[in-house]
Amino acid sequence: MKKILAIVPNGFEEIELLQTVDILRRTGFLVSMVSLSEEKELVGTHNINIIADHNNKYLTNDNLSAYDLLLIPGGKGYVNYFKEENCLLLKNIVNFFLQNNKKIAAICAAPFVLDNLNLIKNFNISVTPSLENKIQHNRIVKKRVVVDNNLITSSGPADTCFFTFKIIEALVGEEKATDYKNQLRYYYCTEENNFIES
Repeated sequence: MKKILAIVPNGFEEIELLQTVDILRRTGFLVSMVSLSEEKELVGTHNINIIADHNNKYLTNDNLSAYDLLLIPGGKGYVNYFKEENCLLLKNIVNFFLQNNKKIAAICAAPFVLDNLNLIKNFNISVTPSLENKIQHNRIVKKRVVVDNNLITSSGPADTCFFTFKIIEALVGEEKATDYKNQLRYYYCTEENNFIES
């Protein structure tokens, strides 16, 4: 079973975190939501409360080694990634995944955070349009989802479904991802199939 680590700051974007986690768990992945702080109870951008599976004490290299993919949501709380204690922890986590050739999926403001902290360089990325002009070390591609080697990025909440299925495809392959798309009626989310025929 593939395992995904979702790191969660206060102010996370609810759709980007919870829809992604929901779809991944429905399709058989083990997903752990881990707080960047000592508190497990967290509040999203739109005041939805969640209780994480673990607090930041869980984020040791021994525990990180069990995961195949790191999920980083955006949201207005992306500024919390830059707080000193969070920043040091985030850098350690991301560098561990990069150095061990593991996959990273970042959405909305999260790709900007990775760029700003010099954690990724010379990748093709998608990022929320409001932060495109602040990207310094990577190339912006104006697509819903961009996959560049082990990095998966997306631009915002409305693209979360597409983002999540790219994660699934990266972990278990296109054929299996297509099976899951059919089970969850994914194709009705696309522009080409935007209504359900009776």
